[in-house]
Amino acid sequence: MDIQNVGFLAKTLTLASPRPVDLQNAWRGLSARGSVVITCAPTEVAATLLAAEQAGFFGMRLEDGRILAWKGKEGPCYDTGRTARYRGSAAAVMDDDKHLLFGQLRVCEKTARLYSSEAYQGRIEVSEPDAGLVARLEKDPAPFDCDTFEADARTLASTLTTKVSGGERAVVLYPGPFKMLILADGTIVRRGLPVRLSADQARMLRERDGALAAPPEDPIDPPNYSDLYRRQGAAFLLGELGASRPPRPAELDAIDELPESMKRRLQAVISRGEDYFILTGSDPAQKDGCCPSNEVGIANLLVDRGILDSRGELANSECPVTLYAFASEIKSGTGKPEFVRNMVLRDAVRNRIEAGPRLSRKAVARLALFAVLAAAVAALAYALYRQVILQG
Repeated sequence: MDIQNVGFLAKTLTLASPRPVDLQNAWRGLSARGSVVITCAPTEVAATLLAAEQAGFFGMRLEDGRILAWKGKEGPCYDTGRTARYRGSAAAVMDDDKHLLFGQLRVCEKTARLYSSEAYQGRIEVSEPDAGLVARLEKDPAPFDCDTFEADARTLASTLTTKVSGGERAVVLYPGPFKMLILADGTIVRRGLPVRLSADQARMLRERDGALAAPPEDPIDPPNYSDLYRRQGAAFLLGELGASRPPRPAELDAIDELPESMKRRLQAVISRGEDYFILTGSDPAQKDGCCPSNEVGIANLLVDRGILDSRGELANSECPVTLYAFASEIKSGTGKPEFVRNMVLRDAVRNRIEAGPRLSRKAVARLALFAVLAAAVAALAYALYRQVILQG
């Protein structure tokens, strides 16, 4: 590992065939806007890109046989009125923070800064900030709603055309900086993987997205966004997921304390027969989280009370994208989730929501204690009354 200082506020690490732990250590050791230059064998590229992503780097791209990656995703998300627009040939792109970018997207100041950096140079147009919102940053920053992942994935699915097939084919490799491109027919082109495309698609990617002509050995036939979304929903866009928490008894009294928005969300999952819902943002209890979300805090409380289970990505992120399902419905293990319905719990949750709040065990215990105390006071008062009467 060779460390090269390139300025007072930044430095670059040069790594050769790093292990995942090397990339994690490099990320922790870099300054806030540092970067890494990685050399590795062609057969190591895919695994190295994944390890760099999971360590917390962004904007990875292949250039002259090396992998370039940047640090800088840390910090809160505030609204400064900025928008971003992708400038390539695909219908949409997804970056390393799970933003789906198609058309003109409203972005927080932190994301706008990342899109304006060297990593995305020439690939994204970013608007100027609103002066009034910028003036608030120091003392009264405007919050930014990060929780659009599922809605964006659903909107994108509705805009894609019918899958194209046949015709002359060509093999290309997309070098980055985006994690994936989604073409107009739904074809998914992932960074660093050689794919077999129609000749027209390959030509457009080479001209407008910097795709490289790749040797014909071992290319893949890329998956299709519409097909995957139809079968799995937005969850297919997530990376490797961590393990579930150990099961615990469901405390249905927690349902009574929920705000109406979360009750409606749970009812929608049950009535539509869905497996999960996804939230983006940090728990308000998390110190220095990038995008505090009350919904995330409430969902995490339901996990603690045995109502829900959650699976977060293994990637290092201050603003996580988290999948929530009813308790015991996510099959054990890591990787892409599979589900089995817990109809007993679903029915109990639905019935509790429909019936409305009732006295919880704690409330019953408090009332019982109050009744005992009231009876004791009454008995004492009666005893004093009799004593006064008898002495009189």
